[in-house]
Amino acid sequence: MRTPFAITLEQLGISQGEVARRTGLARQTVFDAYHGRLVTLDTWVKIAKALQVPLSRISPLAAAELDGLAV
Repeated sequence: MRTPFAITLEQLGISQGEVARRTGLARQTVFDAYHGRLVTLDTWVKIAKALQVPLSRISPLAAAELDGLAV
């Protein structure tokens, strides 16, 4: 099953390597996120900002976690 992040990259025509370049994250970190492996909330936020998309579009779980942190 493809992840929301993978689907978004396909729709935007952006490679994992380009995400790594835009965010300054390691390629392995982007690869892990792409394949649904555990990455930090901070990583998801960096990726969403770099892609200029809502966090919920690439990681609904991270968006829910962030909402839970709101005061």
